Amino acid sequence: EDVYYDLVDHSLDVVVAKMEDLIQSGADFNIFTACGGTGAVGGMQALQDGGRGTAVDNVPQTEWVLSIDATPAELEYLLDPNSSLVKTIALTPKNNGQVFVDNFKKILSGEIDPDSDYVAPAPGMFVPNDSCEGAREAISDQYANVPGYWTLDCAEFAGSESLLDGKKLAFITFGNASEYQISQGEWFKEFAEAEGAEVTVIDGKFDPAAQVAAMDDLTAAEVDGIVSQPFDAVALRSPSSTGSSTRRPRWR
Repeated sequence: EDVYYDLVDHSLDVVVAKMEDLIQSGADFNIFTACGGTGAVGGMQALQDGGRGTAVDNVPQTEWVLSIDATPAELEYLLDPNSSLVKTIALTPKNNGQVFVDNFKKILSGEIDPDSDYVAPAPGMFVPNDSCEGAREAISDQYANVPGYWTLDCAEFAGSESLLDGKKLAFITFGNASEYQISQGEWFKEFAEAEGAEVTVIDGKFDPAAQVAAMDDLTAAEVDGIVSQPFDAVALRSPSSTGSSTRRPRWR
């Protein structure tokens, strides 16, 4: 049953006041959505001010909330396990841009009649609510071509509950002459640091001796974990050049 529908200005104060009036009217509803981040955020603010809009481990207690936009403020609610905003649909400019290009090609090839009432699907996407990193990756990919576009800070969501919090990790690349190796190492660093780890990325220089030396130095420094992209796997599996028999924590 549709209890309430209204067209509301994109003003946070107006949306909050509308939701407050709706709650005070005694309207019985358990699902709420709004088109646009301002509507969802304002509605959530009013709900929580009224003791509602809560969840336990992402299970809504009074109402289920869906937002449409995936603005930073929406994502803060989405990633909070105590918030009843459990679904957010993000706009997808990258995907839709490709759809429009494909449709022009279909028109030029005659597959689509330009005079027809053709409906081209250009949907959004649900943003993951169980992983800040997943949400950040989804959003960043869609807006990667916008200089200065905001980046979701996952550090505040990782907190002390992450298994990586306070750990010292290292990544030894195959060699930084490879763009793939540079990118992989930097992504590892970004994701791990977002969960509270301290990360060192080392250039393996396509040199087994340099990689072994780096591994020995890291082992001596008692890091908690090492990811290595070995140029010579046999060399890295051998005892260290210093004669140390210490087991090296590593992933290859």
